[in-house]
Amino acid sequence: MTRLPGRRRGAPLAAALLLLCAPGRGAGDGGPEADLGSLDRGLYEAGGAVAPSHPVTGRPTLNVVPEALEIRLARDFFRQYAGQARAGGAAVDPPGARLERVRAVFGALVAVAHRPQLPWEVHLVEDPSANAFTAGGGLVVLLSGLWDGILEEGDDAGLAAVLAHEIAHVTLLHPPTRVTWLEVGGVVSPQTKDPYYRAAYSHEQEAEADRLSTLYLALAGQDPLAASRLWARVAARSPESAARAGYLHDHPVSHERVRITSEAGAAVRRYFRPGRRNPRHREILADNVLYPRARDDGYRPGDGFARAASAVLDGFRVHRRASRARDERVAAARDQARVRVIGTWHAPTEQGEPGIVLDVWNGTDRAVGSLGFTLAYWSRGALLLIEECHGDVRIAPRSSRTLTCPRQGMDADRIEPQVVEVSWR
Repeated sequence: MTRLPGRRRGAPLAAALLLLCAPGRGAGDGGPEADLGSLDRGLYEAGGAVAPSHPVTGRPTLNVVPEALEIRLARDFFRQYAGQARAGGAAVDPPGARLERVRAVFGALVAVAHRPQLPWEVHLVEDPSANAFTAGGGLVVLLSGLWDGILEEGDDAGLAAVLAHEIAHVTLLHPPTRVTWLEVGGVVSPQTKDPYYRAAYSHEQEAEADRLSTLYLALAGQDPLAASRLWARVAARSPESAARAGYLHDHPVSHERVRITSEAGAAVRRYFRPGRRNPRHREILADNVLYPRARDDGYRPGDGFARAASAVLDGFRVHRRASRARDERVAAARDQARVRVIGTWHAPTEQGEPGIVLDVWNGTDRAVGSLGFTLAYWSRGALLLIEECHGDVRIAPRSSRTLTCPRQGMDADRIEPQVVEVSWR
């Protein structure tokens, strides 16, 4: 475990970052108390650069990427991305009703979001991937593949849910604080370079953005439960198992996102004014049920040290959660290799339908109660179908049992099943 050594080294690192930015002071100008007071004031002032107040929570947050740099890096990234897309024949911001709706819905959302000073902009790129992303700095990109089964033309609520999620990433400072923690934090703990840790860290940021997105929906006059409906639609379109998501997945799987957005959407529904902006949106942004904002009454003696300590502790709370999640993922991945299919054969199901029998070995030291499989069906070297099979079956430690999955009526003599992934609990 590297958590404890990381914690010992983290406070000196953060203090050093703050001290490097602190203004100089003359030695011997008033004795130790004056020196401490000057240092405290210097830490407070330096905190504006290294640990600024978070725009959503108001708490000091470790972030070494100034806002101007965040904006510039986002625009530089998009210029390169758009150039590559155009070079590949893809249209960027193709004129039409879809782009107009994207910009209109986006404008209504950023009007009720944190960080109103940013130069917000949204772009639409022709790409078959069903995705959206942000590089920070107020820049959001949507790919046209979202309208291939997830969004429908005229579905402003679903579109708003996608956009609000990306806007929330920006207002929560996720791009710059991710750079700060995963890169600068590498000095604190080698775990920040571990792919399982990075996936867990990103997973937490995605869940935060899911929650905050519902607040922006409500304040803009969109149903805050639109986000949960969107993720339910995604889940129905492409069911996900823990195995398919994998232990390196950096987004919550769809059923988890339905739960997160349903709970948050119900909590912020009090702010929802159907079809119109909540006139109290600025007041609500400053203090709401999801993110009560910490007060900032200006400098008082001791605030410099308090700001430094608060920023360090806040960063390490995130680190500890990601570290614990990382350890759980590593253990789960290790265990997964010990729950495996040791044999397959063709046999009918209990209903008399064609089926595939899976002989499953549980090599762990605890019982398995539920199994999930991703199966690929091949015929003469050609992939015919990929599907999932789930079943509740108790397998005692270090023993095996069989589970029969339907075979979709394919000719048993001509297909060969392959187990791609296994999930269990």
